[in-house]
Amino acid sequence: MLRRLLVMLASGIFAATAFTGTAHAAAEHGQPALFAQQAGRLGLTTTERQSLQSRVDVYLKRTGGTQVALNKVSLDNGKGYILLTLPGERTVRDISAASHPSFHGCAYYFFCAFQAVSFEGDVNAWSDCDVDEISFIGYGSWVNNQTAGTRAQFKDESRVTRWTDSGAPTEDNSADWNWVFFVKAC
Repeated sequence: MLRRLLVMLASGIFAATAFTGTAHAAAEHGQPALFAQQAGRLGLTTTERQSLQSRVDVYLKRTGGTQVALNKVSLDNGKGYILLTLPGERTVRDISAASHPSFHGCAYYFFCAFQAVSFEGDVNAWSDCDVDEISFIGYGSWVNNQTAGTRAQFKDESRVTRWTDSGAPTEDNSADWNWVFFVKAC
């Protein structure tokens, strides 16, 4: 019980610290006004916006990415992104982009790893052929929505390929992320 309480307390301190640091960095680039407009259009309360921002801040700290929308982090100069679910929603939506065709919310030319089964929860998406780290544990899902026939490789903690999909377009609505540490999208 004490260990659980300490973990919860540490998580709260980490989120508060990350939020403060990121808010300052974002203020230097004039982004808070844009994110506030997006939150207003979505009807988010201040508490919901702060909760979402805390989640974004954890990804920013972990990946070194750049926040480009209220619920989106750009990775590696646009080669990938993380899209977060909005408060009260189970599936992601990109509020910063015009409507584009997607496969379970995964844009064309991307491999998407979902945090939860059935294509729900936050999403890591990549369009490069680098070896990218999976941010999730437990069971999730994935979509390979790249050029037809492009095969994704699933790698263990030693970066050894343990499984390769059959080629895009493919999907798995219940994937075990516990053994997958990295994915090479193509």
